[in-house]
Amino acid sequence: MYCSQNETISSEYISNIEILFNSMLMNGNFVTGFSNSSSGTGEAVYGLFLCRGDVSSSTCSKCLFLATLTICRKSKKAATWFNDCMLRYSNESTFTKLDQSVNPHVDGWIEVTNSTRFMEVREDVVNRAANSGPLKKSAVGEVNFTTTKVTVHGQCTPDISAADC
Repeated sequence: MYCSQNETISSEYISNIEILFNSMLMNGNFVTGFSNSSSGTGEAVYGLFLCRGDVSSSTCSKCLFLATLTICRKSKKAATWFNDCMLRYSNESTFTKLDQSVNPHVDGWIEVTNSTRFMEVREDVVNRAANSGPLKKSAVGEVNFTTTKVTVHGQCTPDISAADC
């Protein structure tokens, strides 16, 4: 989870966060697994969710519900990741823009002994995800090591270009 620190936010902004999350839960596109929206005018909040490309719409909606319950609400910018989805919001619009200011926490780090092969698979997955279509920019690959098989999953939000992905 990412939560920007030491910020004072108004009750209007907190209310706009709640309105945004309720709107996403009620109107989100769980079939494509992606939705972006905003709430408020004075202190607008911009948010998006992205579900993993291979999960069902039911799994996507359940994951988003859990994300809205656990995400930090005491900052101007926050994000949370689960295995099946991610949710983020900000006081600045990132729609159709590459935004790398909030990076995910990755569980399950392992020491890679054949980094060349891993990087080849990673590059292939990223390229396939970027060019996989307008609705679900997602791809998966696998790397076999001596004792472990590593699954590499790449995904981008559908609102950014293939080049940014």
